[in-house]
Amino acid sequence: MDKSEKHMQKAQGKQRTRIMEEMERDLIKLYRQETSKYTYMFQSDVYNIILNHPAPRYYVTPEWAYKRIKGLQYGDTSCLDGLNPLKKEMYLSLFETVKRLSEKPSFRKKTLHYILQYAVLEPAPKFYIGISRMGVIFRKNRMSHRN
Repeated sequence: MDKSEKHMQKAQGKQRTRIMEEMERDLIKLYRQETSKYTYMFQSDVYNIILNHPAPRYYVTPEWAYKRIKGLQYGDTSCLDGLNPLKKEMYLSLFETVKRLSEKPSFRKKTLHYILQYAVLEPAPKFYIGISRMGVIFRKNRMSHRN
């Protein structure tokens, strides 16, 4: 691996970290909105509401999404083999967003990579994370506010 490839990998890693931090902030904001509506609510009920709530965007980089869904444009679903069901669902949903965008005049004849720059910023049907990961995020947030 040459110097430019290492630099690019490092930059992509920073971008993924930034996107995950953005997702955590969005989840915490939604958690606060939902819990402020009620005097008392079971934690599991809040989690279920959040798990099925639309997300402001797809929390994935365009480059990573491209690697995962490029085969879908040719009908090859093997690019999603080995993914957990939530991630597979997310990439299939993102691909539907790509197809919808590609029908718009401003995206016609554009490459998949180009369209993904915009598609990942479109609202997502949900956050595509599991309840255990969400619990980790909320516990981490509570711990950081105690210090």
